[in-house]
Amino acid sequence: MTTNEMLNYINKYKLEVENSYVSLDIITDSLLEESKFFLQKKIKENIEFVVINSKPEITQTLSKSKLQQMKSEMNCLIEDADYLMKKLFYSKQSFNHREYVALYNDKVEKRDNIRSNIRKDIEVCIRSVLGNSGKILLKYEYIDSESFKRKDQKKADTFIYMYELEFSRRLEGIIERYIDEFEDLYDFLYKIDCLQRGIEQQVAKNIWEQA
Repeated sequence: MTTNEMLNYINKYKLEVENSYVSLDIITDSLLEESKFFLQKKIKENIEFVVINSKPEITQTLSKSKLQQMKSEMNCLIEDADYLMKKLFYSKQSFNHREYVALYNDKVEKRDNIRSNIRKDIEVCIRSVLGNSGKILLKYEYIDSESFKRKDQKKADTFIYMYELEFSRRLEGIIERYIDEFEDLYDFLYKIDCLQRGIEQQVAKNIWEQA
Protein backbone atom coordinates (compact mmCIF):
# COMPACT_ATOMS: atom_id res chain seq x y z
CA MET A 1 0.00 0.00 0.00
CA THR A 2 1.36 3.43 -0.93
CA THR A 3 1.69 6.33 1.50
CA ASN A 4 -1.17 8.20 -0.18
CA GLU A 5 -3.42 5.15 0.05
CA MET A 6 -2.61 4.80 3.74
CA LEU A 7 -3.37 8.50 4.29
CA ASN A 8 -6.72 8.09 2.57
CA TYR A 9 -7.62 5.19 4.83
CA ILE A 10 -6.50 7.14 7.90
CA ASN A 11 -8.80 10.02 6.99
CA LYS A 12 -11.65 7.58 6.37
CA TYR A 13 -11.17 5.90 9.75
CA LYS A 14 -10.86 9.25 11.53
CA LEU A 15 -14.36 10.10 10.32
CA GLU A 16 -15.56 6.76 11.69
CA VAL A 17 -13.91 7.58 15.02
CA GLU A 18 -15.76 10.89 15.21
CA ASN A 19 -19.02 9.08 14.46
CA SER A 20 -18.23 6.60 17.22
CA TYR A 21 -17.58 9.42 19.68
CA VAL A 22 -20.97 10.96 18.96
CA SER A 23 -22.71 7.60 19.17
CA LEU A 24 -20.99 6.73 22.45
CA ASP A 25 -21.94 10.13 23.90
CA ILE A 26 -25.59 9.40 23.16
CA ILE A 27 -25.45 5.82 24.44
CA THR A 28 -23.64 6.97 27.60
CA ASP A 29 -26.49 9.37 28.38
CA SER A 30 -29.01 6.55 27.87
CA LEU A 31 -26.93 4.16 29.97
CA LEU A 32 -26.69 6.57 32.90
CA GLU A 33 -30.37 7.50 32.70
CA GLU A 34 -31.47 3.86 32.68
CA SER A 35 -29.01 3.06 35.48
CA LYS A 36 -30.66 5.81 37.53
CA PHE A 37 -34.11 4.25 37.09
CA PHE A 38 -32.75 0.79 37.88
CA LEU A 39 -30.91 1.99 41.00
CA GLN A 40 -33.81 4.00 42.35
CA LYS A 41 -36.13 1.03 42.04
CA LYS A 42 -33.57 -1.42 43.43
CA ILE A 43 -32.62 0.72 46.46
CA LYS A 44 -36.28 0.98 47.49
CA GLU A 45 -36.89 -2.72 46.90
CA ASN A 46 -33.80 -3.82 48.83
CA ILE A 47 -34.46 -1.69 51.90
CA GLU A 48 -38.19 -2.41 52.03
CA PHE A 49 -37.60 -6.14 51.59
CA VAL A 50 -35.40 -6.18 54.69
CA VAL A 51 -37.65 -3.85 56.72
CA ILE A 52 -40.92 -5.60 55.86
CA ASN A 53 -40.14 -9.17 54.80
CA SER A 54 -36.73 -10.19 56.06
CA LYS A 55 -36.52 -8.50 59.48
CA PRO A 56 -40.06 -7.46 60.53
CA GLU A 57 -39.23 -8.22 64.15
CA ILE A 58 -36.66 -5.39 64.14
CA THR A 59 -39.08 -2.98 62.48
CA GLN A 60 -41.58 -3.59 65.28
CA THR A 61 -39.03 -2.49 67.87
CA LEU A 62 -38.25 0.86 66.23
CA SER A 63 -40.15 4.02 67.04
CA LYS A 64 -42.20 5.79 64.42
CA SER A 65 -39.75 8.70 64.43
CA LYS A 66 -36.81 6.35 63.75
CA LEU A 67 -38.66 4.66 60.92
CA GLN A 68 -39.53 8.07 59.46
CA GLN A 69 -35.89 9.07 59.70
CA MET A 70 -34.82 5.83 58.02
CA LYS A 71 -37.35 6.32 55.24
CA SER A 72 -36.12 9.89 54.75
CA GLU A 73 -32.53 8.64 54.41
CA MET A 74 -33.68 6.05 51.90
CA ASN A 75 -35.47 8.72 49.84
CA CYS A 76 -32.36 10.93 49.91
CA LEU A 77 -30.26 8.04 48.64
CA ILE A 78 -32.80 7.40 45.88
CA GLU A 79 -32.60 11.07 44.94
CA ASP A 80 -28.78 10.98 44.94
CA ALA A 81 -28.50 7.72 42.96
CA ASP A 82 -28.08 9.55 39.64
CA TYR A 83 -25.26 11.77 40.98
CA LEU A 84 -23.48 8.86 42.68
CA MET A 85 -23.63 6.70 39.55
CA LYS A 86 -22.28 9.46 37.31
CA LYS A 87 -19.49 10.25 39.75
CA LEU A 88 -18.34 6.63 39.80
CA PHE A 89 -18.84 6.13 36.06
CA TYR A 90 -16.78 9.13 35.00
CA SER A 91 -14.03 8.37 37.51
CA LYS A 92 -13.15 5.20 35.58
CA GLN A 93 -10.62 5.70 32.80
CA SER A 94 -12.10 2.86 30.74
CA PHE A 95 -15.26 4.90 30.06
CA ASN A 96 -13.48 7.99 28.75
CA HIS A 97 -13.97 7.09 25.09
CA ARG A 98 -12.72 10.44 23.80
CA GLU A 99 -9.37 9.80 25.48
CA TYR A 100 -9.23 6.11 24.64
CA VAL A 101 -6.23 4.84 22.67
CA ALA A 102 -5.54 1.70 20.66
CA LEU A 103 -1.98 1.16 19.46
CA TYR A 104 -0.46 -1.01 16.76
CA ASN A 105 1.50 -2.99 19.35
CA ASP A 106 -1.48 -3.65 21.62
CA LYS A 107 -1.79 -7.23 22.71
CA VAL A 108 -4.73 -9.17 21.29
CA GLU A 109 -6.09 -9.51 24.82
CA LYS A 110 -6.88 -5.80 25.02
CA ARG A 111 -9.42 -6.11 22.21
CA ASP A 112 -10.71 -9.43 23.50
CA ASN A 113 -11.20 -8.11 27.03
CA ILE A 114 -13.13 -4.95 26.18
CA ARG A 115 -16.48 -6.68 26.63
CA SER A 116 -15.75 -8.30 29.98
CA ASN A 117 -13.85 -5.32 31.39
CA ILE A 118 -16.52 -2.74 30.56
CA ARG A 119 -19.35 -4.96 31.80
CA LYS A 120 -17.44 -5.55 35.04
CA ASP A 121 -16.78 -1.83 35.54
CA ILE A 122 -20.43 -0.90 34.93
CA GLU A 123 -21.56 -3.56 37.39
CA VAL A 124 -19.07 -2.34 40.00
CA CYS A 125 -20.45 1.20 39.65
CA ILE A 126 -24.02 0.00 40.14
CA ARG A 127 -23.11 -2.31 43.03
CA SER A 128 -21.20 0.50 44.73
CA VAL A 129 -24.22 2.82 44.61
CA LEU A 130 -26.48 0.02 45.85
CA GLY A 131 -23.99 -0.57 48.64
CA ASN A 132 -25.05 2.74 50.16
CA SER A 133 -28.35 1.10 51.09
CA GLY A 134 -26.26 -1.17 53.31
CA LYS A 135 -25.11 1.83 55.34
CA ILE A 136 -28.74 2.69 56.12
CA LEU A 137 -29.62 -0.87 57.08
CA LEU A 138 -26.47 -1.12 59.19
CA LYS A 139 -27.21 2.16 60.97
CA TYR A 140 -30.61 0.86 62.10
CA GLU A 141 -29.14 -2.55 62.97
CA TYR A 142 -30.98 -4.56 60.34
CA ILE A 143 -27.73 -6.11 59.11
CA ASP A 144 -24.17 -6.55 60.27
CA SER A 145 -21.11 -5.28 58.39
CA GLU A 146 -20.38 -8.73 56.92
CA SER A 147 -23.52 -8.59 54.80
CA PHE A 148 -21.80 -6.25 52.36
CA LYS A 149 -18.29 -6.40 50.94
CA ARG A 150 -16.19 -3.40 51.89
CA LYS A 151 -14.91 -1.38 48.95
CA ASP A 152 -12.18 0.27 50.98
CA GLN A 153 -10.83 -1.25 54.17
CA LYS A 154 -10.03 2.27 55.41
CA LYS A 155 -13.70 3.23 55.14
CA ALA A 156 -15.59 0.75 57.24
CA ASP A 157 -18.98 2.19 56.23
CA THR A 158 -18.40 1.89 52.49
CA PHE A 159 -19.82 -1.26 50.91
CA ILE A 160 -20.42 -3.00 47.60
CA TYR A 161 -23.71 -4.82 47.11
CA MET A 162 -22.73 -8.50 46.76
CA TYR A 163 -26.04 -10.30 46.31
CA GLU A 164 -27.45 -11.57 43.03
CA LEU A 165 -28.11 -8.71 40.64
CA GLU A 166 -30.20 -8.97 37.48
CA PHE A 167 -30.37 -5.93 35.25
CA SER A 168 -33.57 -4.91 33.53
CA ARG A 169 -33.92 -5.96 29.90
CA ARG A 170 -33.67 -2.34 28.76
CA LEU A 171 -30.52 -1.65 30.79
CA GLU A 172 -28.98 -4.89 29.56
CA GLY A 173 -29.67 -3.88 25.97
CA ILE A 174 -28.09 -0.44 26.42
CA ILE A 175 -24.98 -1.99 28.00
CA GLU A 176 -24.62 -4.30 25.00
CA ARG A 177 -24.94 -1.38 22.57
CA TYR A 178 -22.37 0.58 24.56
CA ILE A 179 -19.90 -2.32 24.46
CA ASP A 180 -20.47 -2.97 20.74
CA GLU A 181 -19.80 0.68 19.93
CA PHE A 182 -16.70 0.68 22.13
CA GLU A 183 -15.34 -2.35 20.25
CA ASP A 184 -15.92 -0.55 16.94
CA LEU A 185 -14.08 2.51 18.29
CA TYR A 186 -11.15 0.32 19.28
CA ASP A 187 -11.00 -1.19 15.79
CA PHE A 188 -10.93 2.21 14.06
CA LEU A 189 -8.30 3.62 16.43
CA TYR A 190 -6.19 0.50 16.04
CA LYS A 191 -6.34 0.65 12.25
CA ILE A 192 -5.35 4.33 12.28
CA ASP A 193 -2.33 3.68 14.48
CA CYS A 194 -1.24 0.71 12.38
CA LEU A 195 -1.45 2.82 9.20
CA GLN A 196 0.44 5.70 10.81
CA ARG A 197 3.10 3.22 11.85
CA GLY A 198 3.21 1.94 8.28
CA ILE A 199 3.85 5.47 7.00
CA GLU A 200 6.64 5.94 9.54
CA GLN A 201 8.19 2.67 8.44
CA GLN A 202 7.96 3.69 4.79
CA VAL A 203 9.67 7.02 5.54
CA ALA A 204 12.38 5.21 7.50
CA LYS A 205 12.88 2.80 4.61
CA ASN A 206 13.29 5.65 2.12
CA ILE A 207 15.77 7.43 4.36
CA TRP A 208 17.74 4.23 4.84
CA GLU A 209 17.88 3.49 1.13
CA GLN A 210 19.06 7.02 0.34
CA ALA A 211 21.78 6.98 2.99
